[in-house]
Amino acid sequence: MQNKGEAWILISGGNGVGRNVYVHKPQEKAWKTIQSEHNGNYYLTCVLRAVHALNSVAVGRRFQTEKLEFDGAAIHYQLDIDGDVLIYGLEIKSDYKHISGPQTTGLYQVEWQERIEKWRTSNQLRTKMKLDHRWNEAHYAAVSGKFDNKEDAGELLIEHIHGAYNTLKTQKTNRSGNHYSLYWQNGGFKSDKHRDHLASLIQQAMLAGAEVNWLAHGEGAGTFVRAMQVLERRLSPVPVSQNSEEAATLRENLQLQSVYFSNPRGAGTREQELKALCKKVGIEYKGTKINPYDLFNPDTRKDVLRKTKLTLSTIAIGGGGAVLGTSDIENVLTQAISAKSIGIAAGFAIAGYFVISDKIKTNSGYVRALPRTISSTFGKGNQRWAA
Repeated sequence: MQNKGEAWILISGGNGVGRNVYVHKPQEKAWKTIQSEHNGNYYLTCVLRAVHALNSVAVGRRFQTEKLEFDGAAIHYQLDIDGDVLIYGLEIKSDYKHISGPQTTGLYQVEWQERIEKWRTSNQLRTKMKLDHRWNEAHYAAVSGKFDNKEDAGELLIEHIHGAYNTLKTQKTNRSGNHYSLYWQNGGFKSDKHRDHLASLIQQAMLAGAEVNWLAHGEGAGTFVRAMQVLERRLSPVPVSQNSEEAATLRENLQLQSVYFSNPRGAGTREQELKALCKKVGIEYKGTKINPYDLFNPDTRKDVLRKTKLTLSTIAIGGGGAVLGTSDIENVLTQAISAKSIGIAAGFAIAGYFVISDKIKTNSGYVRALPRTISSTFGKGNQRWAA
Protein backbone atom coordinates (compact mmCIF):
# COMPACT_ATOMS: atom_id res chain seq x y z
CA MET A 1 0.00 0.00 0.00
CA GLN A 2 1.11 3.57 -0.72
CA ASN A 3 0.67 6.50 1.60
CA LYS A 4 -1.04 9.87 0.92
CA GLY A 5 0.59 11.57 3.83
CA GLU A 6 0.39 9.92 7.23
CA ALA A 7 -3.39 9.91 7.59
CA TRP A 8 -4.40 7.93 4.50
CA ILE A 9 -3.72 4.45 3.04
CA LEU A 10 -4.19 3.62 -0.65
CA ILE A 11 -6.56 0.65 -1.08
CA SER A 12 -7.50 0.88 -4.76
CA GLY A 13 -6.02 2.51 -7.86
CA GLY A 14 -2.46 3.81 -8.07
CA ASN A 15 -2.06 2.63 -11.65
CA GLY A 16 -2.85 5.93 -13.34
CA VAL A 17 -6.29 4.71 -14.48
CA GLY A 18 -9.29 6.23 -12.72
CA ARG A 19 -9.29 7.74 -9.28
CA ASN A 20 -7.12 6.58 -6.41
CA VAL A 21 -9.11 5.42 -3.37
CA TYR A 22 -7.75 5.93 0.15
CA VAL A 23 -9.02 4.84 3.54
CA HIS A 24 -8.46 6.70 6.81
CA LYS A 25 -5.44 5.12 8.52
CA PRO A 26 -7.20 4.12 11.79
CA GLN A 27 -9.39 1.83 9.66
CA GLU A 28 -6.49 0.18 7.84
CA LYS A 29 -6.74 -3.11 9.75
CA ALA A 30 -10.47 -3.47 9.05
CA TRP A 31 -9.99 -2.84 5.33
CA LYS A 32 -7.12 -5.33 5.13
CA THR A 33 -9.47 -7.91 6.67
CA ILE A 34 -12.13 -7.13 4.06
CA GLN A 35 -9.60 -7.50 1.25
CA SER A 36 -8.11 -10.76 2.53
CA GLU A 37 -11.34 -12.51 3.55
CA HIS A 38 -13.87 -11.50 0.90
CA ASN A 39 -13.66 -14.76 -1.08
CA GLY A 40 -16.84 -16.74 -0.49
CA ASN A 41 -18.37 -13.94 1.60
CA TYR A 42 -21.16 -12.15 -0.24
CA TYR A 43 -21.20 -9.08 1.99
CA LEU A 44 -17.45 -8.44 2.00
CA THR A 45 -17.41 -8.89 -1.77
CA CYS A 46 -20.11 -6.21 -2.03
CA VAL A 47 -17.87 -3.85 -0.07
CA LEU A 48 -14.91 -4.43 -2.39
CA ARG A 49 -17.07 -3.97 -5.48
CA ALA A 50 -18.30 -0.66 -4.07
CA VAL A 51 -14.71 0.46 -3.43
CA HIS A 52 -13.73 -0.41 -7.00
CA ALA A 53 -16.76 1.53 -8.24
CA LEU A 54 -15.32 4.62 -6.58
CA ASN A 55 -12.34 4.38 -8.96
CA SER A 56 -14.60 5.67 -11.69
CA VAL A 57 -17.06 7.81 -9.72
CA ALA A 58 -18.02 10.71 -11.95
CA VAL A 59 -19.95 12.88 -9.55
CA GLY A 60 -19.25 14.63 -6.31
CA ARG A 61 -17.99 18.00 -5.22
CA ARG A 62 -14.58 18.32 -3.69
CA PHE A 63 -14.38 18.59 0.10
CA GLN A 64 -18.07 17.68 0.49
CA THR A 65 -18.99 14.36 2.05
CA GLU A 66 -20.80 11.97 -0.29
CA LYS A 67 -22.48 8.65 0.41
CA LEU A 68 -22.43 5.55 -1.81
CA GLU A 69 -25.23 3.16 -0.80
CA PHE A 70 -25.08 -0.51 -1.70
CA ASP A 71 -26.28 -3.88 -0.41
CA GLY A 72 -26.37 -3.66 3.36
CA ALA A 73 -24.16 -0.63 3.88
CA ALA A 74 -22.97 2.79 2.71
CA ILE A 75 -19.50 4.28 2.20
CA HIS A 76 -18.94 7.88 3.29
CA TYR A 77 -16.26 9.63 1.24
CA GLN A 78 -14.94 12.91 -0.16
CA LEU A 79 -13.07 13.96 -3.28
CA ASP A 80 -9.91 15.91 -2.40
CA ILE A 81 -8.13 18.59 -4.37
CA ASP A 82 -6.35 15.97 -6.49
CA GLY A 83 -9.62 14.24 -7.38
CA ASP A 84 -8.76 11.24 -5.20
CA VAL A 85 -11.40 9.46 -3.12
CA LEU A 86 -10.96 9.62 0.67
CA ILE A 87 -13.09 7.06 2.54
CA TYR A 88 -13.98 8.14 6.06
CA GLY A 89 -16.03 5.15 7.06
CA LEU A 90 -18.31 2.23 6.27
CA GLU A 91 -21.81 2.42 7.71
CA ILE A 92 -23.72 -0.83 8.23
CA LYS A 93 -27.43 -0.21 8.38
CA SER A 94 -30.40 -2.51 7.85
CA ASP A 95 -32.23 0.15 5.84
CA TYR A 96 -29.62 -0.29 3.11
CA LYS A 97 -30.12 -4.03 2.86
CA HIS A 98 -31.82 -5.21 -0.31
CA ILE A 99 -32.64 -8.73 -1.44
CA SER A 100 -29.24 -10.40 -1.45
CA GLY A 101 -28.11 -13.39 -3.41
CA PRO A 102 -30.25 -16.31 -4.61
CA GLN A 103 -33.63 -16.77 -2.99
CA THR A 104 -34.30 -20.36 -4.01
CA THR A 105 -36.38 -22.39 -1.57
CA GLY A 106 -34.20 -24.91 0.24
CA LEU A 107 -31.69 -25.60 2.99
CA TYR A 108 -29.08 -23.03 4.04
CA GLN A 109 -26.73 -22.40 6.93
CA VAL A 110 -27.12 -19.24 8.99
CA GLU A 111 -23.70 -18.36 10.38
CA TRP A 112 -22.52 -16.04 13.15
CA GLN A 113 -20.24 -13.36 11.67
CA GLU A 114 -17.86 -12.23 14.39
CA ARG A 115 -16.66 -9.11 12.54
CA ILE A 116 -20.09 -7.54 12.25
CA GLU A 117 -21.67 -9.37 15.20
CA LYS A 118 -24.68 -10.54 13.18
CA TRP A 119 -26.19 -13.76 11.87
CA ARG A 120 -25.86 -14.05 8.09
CA THR A 121 -27.43 -16.59 5.74
CA SER A 122 -24.99 -18.33 3.42
CA ASN A 123 -25.79 -18.33 -0.30
CA GLN A 124 -24.80 -22.00 -0.63
CA LEU A 125 -27.81 -24.23 -1.15
CA ARG A 126 -27.28 -27.49 0.76
CA THR A 127 -28.68 -31.01 0.52
CA LYS A 128 -27.96 -32.09 4.10
CA MET A 129 -27.87 -30.56 7.55
CA LYS A 130 -24.54 -30.64 9.34
CA LEU A 131 -25.94 -32.71 12.20
CA ASP A 132 -22.66 -32.94 14.11
CA HIS A 133 -22.81 -29.18 14.77
CA ARG A 134 -24.61 -28.96 18.11
CA TRP A 135 -25.55 -26.72 20.99
CA ASN A 136 -26.51 -28.47 24.24
CA GLU A 137 -26.10 -31.85 22.51
CA ALA A 138 -28.58 -31.06 19.69
CA HIS A 139 -28.49 -29.53 16.23
CA TYR A 140 -30.81 -26.54 15.75
CA ALA A 141 -32.90 -25.88 12.65
CA ALA A 142 -35.63 -23.44 11.65
CA VAL A 143 -38.39 -23.53 9.03
CA SER A 144 -39.18 -20.04 7.82
CA GLY A 145 -42.52 -18.39 7.46
CA LYS A 146 -43.04 -15.29 5.33
CA PHE A 147 -40.02 -12.96 5.01
CA ASP A 148 -38.85 -10.66 2.21
CA ASN A 149 -35.69 -12.73 1.75
CA LYS A 150 -33.64 -15.49 3.36
CA GLU A 151 -31.23 -12.95 4.87
CA ASP A 152 -34.00 -11.35 6.94
CA ALA A 153 -35.29 -14.79 7.91
CA GLY A 154 -31.86 -15.96 9.06
CA GLU A 155 -31.19 -12.81 11.08
CA LEU A 156 -34.57 -12.80 12.84
CA LEU A 157 -35.30 -16.49 13.42
CA ILE A 158 -32.36 -16.86 15.82
CA GLU A 159 -34.46 -14.68 18.16
CA HIS A 160 -37.23 -17.26 17.95
CA ILE A 161 -34.82 -20.13 18.58
CA HIS A 162 -33.46 -18.44 21.70
CA GLY A 163 -36.98 -17.64 22.88
CA ALA A 164 -38.25 -21.16 22.29
CA TYR A 165 -35.24 -23.02 23.69
CA ASN A 166 -34.44 -20.66 26.53
CA THR A 167 -31.68 -22.85 27.96
CA LEU A 168 -29.55 -21.65 25.03
CA LYS A 169 -27.28 -18.77 25.93
CA THR A 170 -26.19 -16.13 23.42
CA GLN A 171 -22.68 -16.35 24.85
CA LYS A 172 -22.56 -19.92 23.55
CA THR A 173 -24.36 -19.51 20.23
CA ASN A 174 -22.93 -16.15 19.14
CA ARG A 175 -19.44 -17.41 18.43
CA SER A 176 -17.35 -17.54 15.29
CA GLY A 177 -17.96 -20.74 13.31
CA ASN A 178 -21.40 -21.38 14.80
CA HIS A 179 -24.44 -21.88 12.62
CA TYR A 180 -27.97 -23.22 12.54
CA SER A 181 -29.84 -24.80 9.63
CA LEU A 182 -32.54 -22.82 7.85
CA TYR A 183 -35.20 -24.29 5.58
CA TRP A 184 -36.07 -21.09 3.69
CA GLN A 185 -39.30 -20.93 1.72
CA ASN A 186 -39.68 -18.30 -0.97
CA GLY A 187 -43.45 -18.52 -0.94
CA GLY A 188 -45.23 -21.73 -1.92
CA PHE A 189 -46.04 -22.61 1.68
CA LYS A 190 -48.68 -25.10 0.53
CA SER A 191 -46.37 -26.71 -2.02
CA ASP A 192 -46.21 -30.50 -1.90
CA LYS A 193 -42.62 -30.26 -3.12
CA HIS A 194 -41.62 -28.12 -0.13
CA ARG A 195 -43.52 -30.44 2.20
CA ASP A 196 -41.76 -33.53 0.86
CA HIS A 197 -38.34 -31.84 0.90
CA LEU A 198 -38.76 -30.89 4.57
CA ALA A 199 -40.00 -34.40 5.40
CA SER A 200 -36.84 -35.80 3.79
CA LEU A 201 -34.62 -33.53 5.92
CA ILE A 202 -36.38 -34.71 9.08
CA GLN A 203 -35.99 -38.30 7.89
CA GLN A 204 -32.25 -37.77 7.21
CA ALA A 205 -31.84 -36.88 10.87
CA MET A 206 -33.90 -39.93 11.86
CA LEU A 207 -31.66 -42.23 9.81
CA ALA A 208 -28.60 -40.68 11.47
CA GLY A 209 -30.13 -41.05 14.94
CA ALA A 210 -29.46 -37.33 15.49
CA GLU A 211 -31.02 -34.97 18.00
CA VAL A 212 -32.53 -31.95 16.25
CA ASN A 213 -34.43 -29.09 17.87
CA TRP A 214 -36.72 -27.49 15.27
CA LEU A 215 -38.29 -24.03 15.23
CA ALA A 216 -41.28 -23.80 12.88
CA HIS A 217 -42.30 -20.20 12.25
CA GLY A 218 -45.42 -18.61 10.79
CA GLU A 219 -46.50 -20.22 7.53
CA GLY A 220 -43.56 -22.61 7.95
CA ALA A 221 -45.50 -24.21 10.80
CA GLY A 222 -48.11 -25.26 8.26
CA THR A 223 -45.38 -26.78 6.09
CA PHE A 224 -44.00 -28.63 9.12
CA VAL A 225 -47.46 -30.00 9.95
CA ARG A 226 -47.85 -31.38 6.44
CA ALA A 227 -44.32 -32.85 6.52
CA MET A 228 -45.17 -34.64 9.79
CA GLN A 229 -48.31 -36.03 8.18
CA VAL A 230 -46.15 -37.44 5.38
CA LEU A 231 -43.81 -39.03 7.92
CA GLU A 232 -46.74 -40.47 9.87
CA ARG A 233 -47.97 -42.22 6.75
CA ARG A 234 -44.47 -43.51 5.94
CA LEU A 235 -44.03 -44.89 9.45
CA SER A 236 -47.51 -46.29 9.96
CA PRO A 237 -47.60 -49.93 11.14
CA VAL A 238 -47.50 -52.35 8.24
CA PRO A 239 -47.82 -56.14 8.03
CA VAL A 240 -44.66 -57.99 9.06
CA SER A 241 -42.11 -57.45 6.34
CA GLN A 242 -38.47 -56.65 5.84
CA ASN A 243 -39.30 -52.95 6.18
CA SER A 244 -41.27 -53.09 9.44
CA GLU A 245 -38.18 -53.32 11.64
CA GLU A 246 -36.60 -50.38 9.83
CA ALA A 247 -39.78 -48.33 10.29
CA ALA A 248 -39.79 -49.13 14.01
CA THR A 249 -36.18 -47.94 14.32
CA LEU A 250 -36.96 -44.72 12.47
CA ARG A 251 -39.99 -44.06 14.66
CA GLU A 252 -37.82 -44.57 17.75
CA ASN A 253 -35.20 -42.19 16.35
CA LEU A 254 -37.82 -39.54 15.64
CA GLN A 255 -38.31 -39.25 19.40
CA LEU A 256 -34.84 -37.67 19.49
CA GLN A 257 -36.22 -34.67 17.59
CA SER A 258 -38.37 -31.87 18.99
CA VAL A 259 -40.27 -28.90 17.60
CA TYR A 260 -41.44 -25.52 18.87
CA PHE A 261 -44.05 -23.56 16.90
CA SER A 262 -43.66 -19.78 16.88
CA ASN A 263 -46.51 -17.55 15.71
CA PRO A 264 -47.92 -20.46 13.62
CA ARG A 265 -50.17 -20.00 10.61
CA GLY A 266 -51.94 -22.44 8.33
CA ALA A 267 -54.28 -25.40 8.41
CA GLY A 268 -53.82 -27.69 11.38
CA THR A 269 -51.85 -25.15 13.45
CA ARG A 270 -54.16 -24.69 16.41
CA GLU A 271 -52.25 -25.43 19.57
CA GLN A 272 -54.27 -28.54 20.43
CA GLU A 273 -53.91 -29.83 16.87
CA LEU A 274 -50.13 -29.38 17.02
CA LYS A 275 -49.87 -31.20 20.35
CA ALA A 276 -52.01 -34.09 19.09
CA LEU A 277 -50.09 -34.47 15.82
CA CYS A 278 -46.69 -34.44 17.53
CA LYS A 279 -47.88 -37.14 19.94
CA LYS A 280 -49.27 -39.22 17.09
CA VAL A 281 -46.12 -38.97 14.95
CA GLY A 282 -43.68 -39.35 17.85
CA ILE A 283 -41.77 -36.07 17.75
CA GLU A 284 -41.39 -34.19 21.03
CA TYR A 285 -43.68 -31.16 21.31
CA LYS A 286 -41.83 -28.27 22.99
CA GLY A 287 -44.55 -25.62 22.88
CA THR A 288 -46.37 -23.01 20.86
CA LYS A 289 -46.06 -19.24 21.02
CA ILE A 290 -49.25 -17.63 19.80
CA ASN A 291 -49.22 -14.05 18.54
CA PRO A 292 -52.44 -12.65 20.07
CA TYR A 293 -52.64 -9.98 17.35
CA ASP A 294 -52.30 -12.21 14.28
CA LEU A 295 -55.65 -13.00 12.71
CA PHE A 296 -54.02 -15.54 10.38
CA ASN A 297 -53.45 -17.71 13.46
CA PRO A 298 -56.54 -19.90 13.97
CA ASP A 299 -56.40 -19.74 17.79
CA THR A 300 -56.12 -15.95 17.77
CA ARG A 301 -58.93 -15.59 15.24
CA LYS A 302 -61.21 -17.84 17.31
CA ASP A 303 -60.38 -15.90 20.48
CA VAL A 304 -60.98 -12.52 18.85
CA LEU A 305 -64.33 -13.67 17.47
CA ARG A 306 -65.35 -15.06 20.86
CA LYS A 307 -64.45 -11.83 22.65
CA THR A 308 -66.04 -9.53 20.11
CA LYS A 309 -69.26 -11.53 20.15
CA LEU A 310 -69.34 -11.23 23.93
CA THR A 311 -68.61 -7.51 24.09
CA LEU A 312 -69.91 -5.99 20.85
CA SER A 313 -73.50 -5.43 19.96
CA THR A 314 -73.01 -3.85 16.54
CA ILE A 315 -70.20 -3.14 14.13
CA ALA A 316 -70.46 -0.51 11.41
CA ILE A 317 -68.94 -1.07 7.99
CA GLY A 318 -67.46 1.70 5.86
CA GLY A 319 -68.95 4.56 7.81
CA GLY A 320 -71.93 4.45 5.49
CA GLY A 321 -74.36 3.38 8.14
CA ALA A 322 -74.52 -0.31 7.30
CA VAL A 323 -74.78 -2.07 10.64
CA LEU A 324 -74.11 -5.75 11.28
CA GLY A 325 -75.27 -7.84 14.16
CA THR A 326 -72.81 -9.97 16.10
CA SER A 327 -73.70 -13.04 14.05
CA ASP A 328 -72.15 -11.36 10.99
CA ILE A 329 -68.86 -10.33 12.61
CA GLU A 330 -67.16 -13.63 11.82
CA ASN A 331 -68.06 -13.33 8.14
CA VAL A 332 -66.67 -9.80 7.99
CA LEU A 333 -63.37 -10.71 9.61
CA THR A 334 -63.05 -13.85 7.51
CA GLN A 335 -63.54 -11.81 4.34
CA ALA A 336 -60.77 -9.44 5.35
CA ILE A 337 -58.14 -12.04 6.27
CA SER A 338 -58.93 -14.43 3.44
CA ALA A 339 -58.88 -11.84 0.66
CA LYS A 340 -56.92 -13.11 -2.33
CA SER A 341 -54.77 -9.99 -2.22
CA ILE A 342 -53.14 -9.10 1.10
CA GLY A 343 -53.11 -5.51 -0.16
CA ILE A 344 -56.89 -5.63 -0.50
CA ALA A 345 -57.21 -7.18 2.95
CA ALA A 346 -54.94 -4.60 4.55
CA GLY A 347 -56.81 -1.79 2.85
CA PHE A 348 -60.04 -3.34 4.03
CA ALA A 349 -58.90 -2.83 7.62
CA ILE A 350 -56.76 0.28 7.39
CA ALA A 351 -58.96 2.42 5.18
CA GLY A 352 -61.71 2.50 7.77
CA TYR A 353 -63.99 -0.27 6.60
CA PHE A 354 -64.21 -1.23 10.26
CA VAL A 355 -65.69 1.88 11.90
CA ILE A 356 -66.25 1.04 15.53
CA SER A 357 -68.60 2.92 17.84
CA ASP A 358 -67.18 4.93 20.76
CA LYS A 359 -68.64 2.43 23.22
CA ILE A 360 -66.84 -0.44 21.53
CA LYS A 361 -63.59 1.52 21.41
CA THR A 362 -63.81 2.01 25.14
CA ASN A 363 -64.78 -1.51 26.07
CA SER A 364 -62.82 -3.67 23.64
CA GLY A 365 -59.12 -4.29 24.29
CA TYR A 366 -58.95 -5.89 20.86
CA VAL A 367 -60.14 -2.73 19.14
CA ARG A 368 -57.68 -0.62 21.13
CA ALA A 369 -54.97 -2.93 19.81
CA LEU A 370 -56.21 -2.71 16.21
CA PRO A 371 -53.04 -0.98 14.87
CA ARG A 372 -50.91 -3.79 16.27
CA THR A 373 -53.34 -6.36 14.88
CA ILE A 374 -53.02 -4.83 11.42
CA SER A 375 -49.22 -4.89 11.70
CA SER A 376 -49.13 -8.52 12.82
CA THR A 377 -51.74 -9.76 10.36
CA PHE A 378 -50.90 -7.77 7.25
CA GLY A 379 -47.46 -6.36 8.03
CA LYS A 380 -44.26 -7.77 9.51
CA GLY A 381 -45.19 -7.91 13.18
CA ASN A 382 -45.39 -11.68 13.03
CA GLN A 383 -41.70 -11.94 12.09
CA ARG A 384 -40.51 -10.98 15.57
CA TRP A 385 -40.46 -13.30 18.56
CA ALA A 386 -41.98 -10.64 20.84
CA ALA A 387 -44.77 -9.76 18.41
